[in-house]
Amino acid sequence: MFGGEDTTQEVFSQPTGFSVFTPSDIGGSALDTWSHDGVFVSGTQIAPRHTNAVPNPPNSIVGVDPSGGTAAVKTFFTSDKGWITTYQRFDKSGAPDTGEVQIDSGEHHVRAVGVALSGHALVLLDGTNDTFRAQWLARDGTAISKPFSLQSGSFPRFQFLMDGSLALGFVRSYGDPPSLFVSRIEDGAEVAGPLPAWLSQRSLDVVFAIRQGRGYAAFGGDGGGACGADLEVLAAPSGKSCGCLKVPHLTREASVGRDGSLMVPGLSTSCSYDLYPKLFR
Repeated sequence: MFGGEDTTQEVFSQPTGFSVFTPSDIGGSALDTWSHDGVFVSGTQIAPRHTNAVPNPPNSIVGVDPSGGTAAVKTFFTSDKGWITTYQRFDKSGAPDTGEVQIDSGEHHVRAVGVALSGHALVLLDGTNDTFRAQWLARDGTAISKPFSLQSGSFPRFQFLMDGSLALGFVRSYGDPPSLFVSRIEDGAEVAGPLPAWLSQRSLDVVFAIRQGRGYAAFGGDGGGACGADLEVLAAPSGKSCGCLKVPHLTREASVGRDGSLMVPGLSTSCSYDLYPKLFR
């Protein structure tokens, strides 16, 4: 993730390229999709830009689908309905899979969205009494659970797991990848449960699915796993440790693409990366 004073950018790997989500502190956001070769494929405005007619700006968040595509949720003010929240799905090329579906009314801003292996999406909205209001949605936006409460915290993030569930973590700043995990929500469940033992031991790590879903790469935490500060390869979904890999300059800002390539940011302030092509294919 990177950006200027009032914008950031999130880059998500897709099966045929990558998507870039650009939200702004003043409300507007866009979803652009590019091919593996860097050819622009599509662009869509997600949330409208803020105007002085409304005291609070809109906000929007996206969640990447493990099978490809994106779930986008936005909370914004309309002249006829007031504040509403809508949901929409986009395919791996950035084309709309569904229309916009209203899922809430009132100024309850979206805080996170995660997508499980099934394609079901879990949306977190502002709640009451230090909780978030959560609800599972089908791909078409139909509710498949009742609203339920989850613990609140700054900057919630979801990570899909290969058992079909979502892990919930609370990161330190908006640009951080999912980590600092605290609980696990099974697909369609209306209550959070404990983390699996393997992830509880590595709750400060970032975790990526690798090898077509047969494993995980975990790194960047406090060395709670078997590999200390090195990258650890685990079997999925069991989380059994399979070995360690020493990678120079590895931090939680590194990422693993869908093709198994590892990208590690360089130590300099310039935009440079060490690329390990298809390391975990």
